[in-house]
Amino acid sequence: MYLDQRIKSDTDYDLNLFDSKDSSFCTSWLDTRPQGSVVYVAFGSMAKLNSVQMEELASAISNFSFLWVVRESEEATMPSGFLETVDKDKSLVLKWSPQLEVLSNKAIGCFLTHCGWNSTMEALTFGVPMVAMPQWTDQPMNAKYIQDVWKAGVRVKMDEESGIVKREEIDFSIKEVMEGEKSKEMKENAKKWRDLAVKSLSEGGSTDKACPVLTVGPTGLVAAPCIRIYLLHFLQRLHNIDSINNYEEELLSKVCPILTIGPTVPSMYLDQQIKLDNDNDLNLFDSKEAALCTAWLNTRPERSVVYIAFGSMAQLSSVQMEELASAVRSFSYLWVVRASEESKLPSGFLESVDKDKCLVLRWSPQLEVLSNKAVGCFMTHCGWNSTMEGLTLGVPMVAMPQWTDQPMNAKYIQDVWKVGVRVKAEKETGVAMREEIEFSIKEVMEGEKSKEMKKNAMKWRDLAVKSLSEGGSTDININIFASKIQTK
Repeated sequence: MYLDQRIKSDTDYDLNLFDSKDSSFCTSWLDTRPQGSVVYVAFGSMAKLNSVQMEELASAISNFSFLWVVRESEEATMPSGFLETVDKDKSLVLKWSPQLEVLSNKAIGCFLTHCGWNSTMEALTFGVPMVAMPQWTDQPMNAKYIQDVWKAGVRVKMDEESGIVKREEIDFSIKEVMEGEKSKEMKENAKKWRDLAVKSLSEGGSTDKACPVLTVGPTGLVAAPCIRIYLLHFLQRLHNIDSINNYEEELLSKVCPILTIGPTVPSMYLDQQIKLDNDNDLNLFDSKEAALCTAWLNTRPERSVVYIAFGSMAQLSSVQMEELASAVRSFSYLWVVRASEESKLPSGFLESVDKDKCLVLRWSPQLEVLSNKAVGCFMTHCGWNSTMEGLTLGVPMVAMPQWTDQPMNAKYIQDVWKVGVRVKAEKETGVAMREEIEFSIKEVMEGEKSKEMKKNAMKWRDLAVKSLSEGGSTDININIFASKIQTK
């Protein structure tokens, strides 16, 4: 409904964190503003700006009419008294916004964004010029595309010493997009990309013609290529889960050429064909502590340690941390608690840890940990990478999913691959209680179905090794791909 308007009921992603009443208020307010006059400021659902950066940003946008989304968890980092000084007729600060409706509103003149892929695609597809202020992961690359490839915006320059983008730079960048020398060109380029998106989705366009399974976007709804994520997951699962039977691969090969590879765990942990391939070339862990971690694991009996890690973004409440801490006391464990999460641990917990039997770290070399014989099970948030690493290295899992695709991954762990169990959270509180966590760990480590889970886990490890080894499906497909390139 935001582009080709062929599907009248296709108005959102079926996932809405915004109150419908507030949504109407936001839209009504935008409708009172002049065309192209409002700066929309939003940094997604995970990016965190420090208080210094928030102060610089607040000062810079005060010169404009703005709609600024500040998540509730970020309000404390705003300058003292700022909210009280906001001119409600000219500007609006919200805790969340209906972004598709906002970006499609004619009042929006530019989008100050963290350059998350979805936000970037939505703005580009709606023809909204951008002020790019990337934070991490793929965002700097997306910002480069915005400025240098699509030429639909500018990227702010941060102060090299402090890492802060100063108010003068933000102010200048917004003016550059809204009214600067190249403003007209940026707006024309943005509109060009919108027209291309509409053409792609319209009858006879490239997306309309494509196979339904492989529709490439912008997504049937609008802009953000969530299809990219689902397609990648589908293709990963196609190979990693079902490489034993090639039905899906054969089916897809009839509509487009596909060569599947994987799993993408470094060679030294599986087939050992490539001696230097022993990590993912991205390591956030101190090498000395990594050595300490491995040395400690080597002192523990085989399959005796519960490895607990919830990735780099999942945040457990203090209540959940207390339940978890109580549940694991009776086991030998290696628990990764990020520095940002330590304050949620029960008071005195770290001091009470038996250092011979247990270890608490801020990060761990996960591939080394999971491949160590001392690890008996992996308590995980079920992020896709962690799930694949646990599965590929033959480690049974206790699944404790938090959000996005994790509940589905947990279902695969328990019901499809049968390599673990999923803890049950209380319906009212959403908290997994200590008794449930302890029961789940025991079920995987020593329970009635423990032997079957361990056997299934080793089966998947063997399939992964087979795929990567000489003559395996990954080995064959890489060679086919390389030969096709050489002949072009």
